[in-house]
Amino acid sequence: MLAARIAVALDELRSGWVERARNRPGLVEIPPTEGYDVVVVDLLLLAPDVGPVNDVSFTVGRLARGGGAGAALLVAHSKSLQEPIRATFSAAIAEAMDGLRASGWDGSPGRFVIPGHDPVEGYLSQVEFALDRPL
Repeated sequence: MLAARIAVALDELRSGWVERARNRPGLVEIPPTEGYDVVVVDLLLLAPDVGPVNDVSFTVGRLARGGGAGAALLVAHSKSLQEPIRATFSAAIAEAMDGLRASGWDGSPGRFVIPGHDPVEGYLSQVEFALDRPL
């Protein structure tokens, strides 16, 4: 069962970015696939009797769920978009930017996330955007 999805458009990934958080041992780099627009990471919740899953593009990790409830599998894959991601989310981006400016954002580089959900499938989603260029 798909529980959550994180999507980042390749044109949102920036070279020269310096991580300002604490050191993260075990970081898994997800290689983007040439010719696709978006890297997607899915969180799949698996039943206790499900063994290895072989039909995924790139396995990021497998975690045991508490109480013998099965496993959580993080997988990554690439997707193509119908239109540029900033066009798809233009209204949500404008609302987020207005909120950032109203909160005193100084224009420094960073990122923001637009959360959502799929009303048909029921999973949570978030799309990440870079704050290092004018919007």
